Order: sequence, then C-alpha cells, then structure tokens
Amino acid sequence: MADDDKIRVMLVDDHAILRAGLKAMLDVNPDIEVVGEAGEGNEAINCFTKCQPDVVIMDIAMPGMSGIETTKALMELQPDCRILILSQHDGEHYVLPMLQAGAMGYVAKRSVAQELVNAIRSVYHGEPYLEPAVERMILNDYRNRATGNYDDVDEYKLTDRQRQVLKLVAEGHTNTEIAEILHLSTKTVMSHRANMYQRLGTSNLADVIRIAIKLNLIDLEAEP
Repeated sequence: MADDDKIRVMLVDDHAILRAGLKAMLDVNPDIEVVGEAGEGNEAINCFTKCQPDVVIMDIAMPGMSGIETTKALMELQPDCRILILSQHDGEHYVLPMLQAGAMGYVAKRSVAQELVNAIRSVYHGEPYLEPAVERMILNDYRNRATGNYDDVDEYKLTDRQRQVLKLVAEGHTNTEIAEILHLSTKTVMSHRANMYQRLGTSNLADVIRIAIKLNLIDLEAEP
C-alpha cells in the first residue's frame, strides 16, 4: 500500500508512554500511519497544522487546554476534521461536550486494540463510532431534555429515504449496514447521507441524534 493511501493519524495525549504504545500498535496496520503527536492543546494545534492528519485521536483530560477546548479549536481550523475520543473518562459530562464540540466517536482506553483500529477506519470514512454505553448515554440525555410536540415533519424537508438514512445513522449503523438494511449500494447510501446532512445543516453526531429524536425517528420510550 502506498503511503498516500494510508490513514494519517495524530495522537493527542499528555502521557508520552501511552502515545508510544499507541503508535507501536497502530503502525503495524498497513493502512494506518501515525504522522504526529502532541501532549497538550496548543502543541496539538501546531502539530495539526503541520502534519495535516486524517484522524485525530484525542484525550479529554489534559493540562492546559482540555480535549473539549482543543477539539473546538481544531474544528474551527478545519470544520471537516475527524476527531476520535480515546479516554478513561466515560461520564456524560465528559463525553457529551466532546461530541457536541464535533468529535465523531468515542473509544474507552480499556478497549481492545482492534476496536480502536475499527473506530479510526470508521471515522476516516465519515461514519460515527460509539460504544453502546455512549449511544445509550446520548439517547438518555435527549430523553431527559425532550418536552412538547416534536413532530416537525416538514422542518428539514427530508425525503422518505433521507429520513430512513437519518434514523439508521442516529442508531449507529455504518454505511455498509445501512446499504444492506435498505437494499441499496453503499455509494447510494453515501449520496443520501451527504444530501441529508446538507438539509439538516449539520453532520455533528450529537445534533444528528437530537434531530432524529425531534422527528420521532427514535423511540424515546424504548429500553436502551
């Protein structure tokens, strides 16, 4: 595989030993290359500008700029930046602000190596990656916020197919899984997904889930 075909990854974590271990683990994958490292937010911003990674693996708790602040800064620099949370913190007051800031996925540091690799590949292809516990956390958050009548069918002027895709994206399905469920090609799903994001005015994962709930595409009363 040519270097140009590899997923360029930047590691942001204040523990140098952990970064070294992650780099060694990721570099054995033929389609992934670690191109930069940073131990804190300002260093991450400078490194991001220089190495132009495809995916940023971001810790939440760091000295100086937090992972949330750093994520916001990187999203301002490059709105389509793909950020994956890798943290030991899994409380909603940590994870939800990261997702709202623009992160596309979350993996716990306790997870196995292959899960991190799968998550990197997913967010690189524009697909969110969340552990089931985090999906339940997001649903519970919006269940607690939900009040009033949310049956605004025409607000976003989505087609029936876009509504189907929105529901499945919010439920955490990949493009390949959506294609199988709807009996479409993956390329067609990607087109519907891009058009859906355009009509919603966002591709932020937390926003997408919120809108799916608002349009009653996800059953708030169902057990997570």
